[in-house]
Amino acid sequence: MAVARGLESADTYITGGRVVNVYSGEVIPQNVAIWGGRIAYLGSSEKMVGPRTEVMEADGFYLVPGFIDPHAHLDILYNPTAYGESVLATGTTTVFNNSWDLSRTFTAEDYRTVVKALAEMPLRVVSGIPAEMLAPEFGEDIDLYTQENVEKFLALEESFGLAEIGAWKRLVEGDLTLLRKIEYALSLGKTVEGHTAGCKDGDLNAAVAGGLCSCHEAITAQEALDRLRLGFWVLLRNSSLRPDLPALAKLVTEYHADCARVMLTPDGWASAELLKKGYVDHTVREAIRLGVPPITAIQMVTRNPATYHGLDREIGGIAPGRYADIVFVRDLEEPRPEVVLADGKKVAQNGQLLVEFPEPTYLRLAPNKYLTTPRSFVDQILPELFDIAPFMRDRESFPVMNMVNTVISMREDVFLSDWSPTALLDAGLTMIALIDVEKRSVSNGLIKGIGAKIGGLAFSMSSADQPTVIGNSCADMAMACRRMFDIGGGIVVAEEGHIEYELPLTVGGKLSSDSTQELWNKLEPFFRLLADKGYRLGEPYYFLNFLTLSVVPRIKTTPLGIVDVWTGEVLVPARPMCVH
Repeated sequence: MAVARGLESADTYITGGRVVNVYSGEVIPQNVAIWGGRIAYLGSSEKMVGPRTEVMEADGFYLVPGFIDPHAHLDILYNPTAYGESVLATGTTTVFNNSWDLSRTFTAEDYRTVVKALAEMPLRVVSGIPAEMLAPEFGEDIDLYTQENVEKFLALEESFGLAEIGAWKRLVEGDLTLLRKIEYALSLGKTVEGHTAGCKDGDLNAAVAGGLCSCHEAITAQEALDRLRLGFWVLLRNSSLRPDLPALAKLVTEYHADCARVMLTPDGWASAELLKKGYVDHTVREAIRLGVPPITAIQMVTRNPATYHGLDREIGGIAPGRYADIVFVRDLEEPRPEVVLADGKKVAQNGQLLVEFPEPTYLRLAPNKYLTTPRSFVDQILPELFDIAPFMRDRESFPVMNMVNTVISMREDVFLSDWSPTALLDAGLTMIALIDVEKRSVSNGLIKGIGAKIGGLAFSMSSADQPTVIGNSCADMAMACRRMFDIGGGIVVAEEGHIEYELPLTVGGKLSSDSTQELWNKLEPFFRLLADKGYRLGEPYYFLNFLTLSVVPRIKTTPLGIVDVWTGEVLVPARPMCVH
């Protein structure tokens, strides 16, 4: 207050800029005084400029609040520190982390330690906690985040509430375990993220009544409007998996909805796009290109998410008392950050990071089953584990996962007179197997529609948190899987008896310890390899990860076997591995 009145000197004084005021919707020529990492004054007075005040010239610049991602994923193969180093330079100064894989990579106790470590980065990270088991009815997951663990986590200052709840069906059917967690979070004033894909009418009303605060799963403007009308906060997504913004922007450009409760999010940005396109800044530019007014688009990634999460007195605008998170851009129609301030410090200029992130020592806390599994188990991962033929002795057809797109699979019952790997390949079918390390069982299935001929591709970052293999050669599938254990988890491709590609993911078998650029340098050859083999679907990470995600339709590979997630029927049960 003394700085605002000109009685004390500011630490930093920005002069000559035009402030984008997200509260009034105006652009105002104003100077900005900063003290102690927060904004102290807006106006024309220079009384707070003292001999030790750093004066920053902002002629020709618009001053925009630091961008906020209200629904971030810090774990798309990259680790949170690598992610943070990439996004801070693009003008994103705060993220609300919904990392499902990250939270399951650590024990509940260690995840609290991780969350505190993330909060020490120059990028402001506020984290959520999963409230649900992924799919207990299909043998997936344990309830790592019990009521007790949820309450301990929500007590952290660094937590915003419950991360996205995909099990909306369990919620609307009155699952008391889930409802208790939601009730507790709401009692603390924390948010409860929704994931209501496919939820409509009475179920959607029930989901709001049950405590969900927001949803990022609308794929049309009408779905977004339906959620907005029921009191949801609505996130318009433009992700690597679902670039839905061209359809969703019509909520503003055609339906002319009030946008005070609308936000923008990249919702998980693959490393290539993160490096080539930017992050929230890219999403803002896309929204503007699609006809959203620039100030409205900026409000959707500043004021609105700050208000949604109850932090509008701290972040989200250039106003007294707020943290001095400020982005300098020259063109509001094409906003590209040239200077980025976080807590009043210059952290990036012209896309180059100017601050160092702490060493991510927290990554060492991640347990790694691939390094601790007994060698006797790994040595018995043999070709016969992947053979479909034994299943066909008493059945006429096999329920195949027919890929409609990168993540959605529908059921197709296939009959063949010959179920050998060669015959399967000729029919355009690819084998899949999920190995449950704890239960010593294997779930075998078939995929149709990926377009690729692959000897064996093993990966450890499946949603079921178990090693999974696809391919057309039982011998190559076994080789790839064994090698994946050798390298501590990751992605391995074997072809005709030799290892063709490998990418270690030694952080729990889910994340890389590399920088984002280093990770992409290693991923690009994998993408090229898949393309050369005829792969025709979208982003490979999502394809592989979602093959075992049983909250997404329809035929999925789970620890219980091949299941129809719509009916709950186990179509092909898992079988014992007979490994000792």
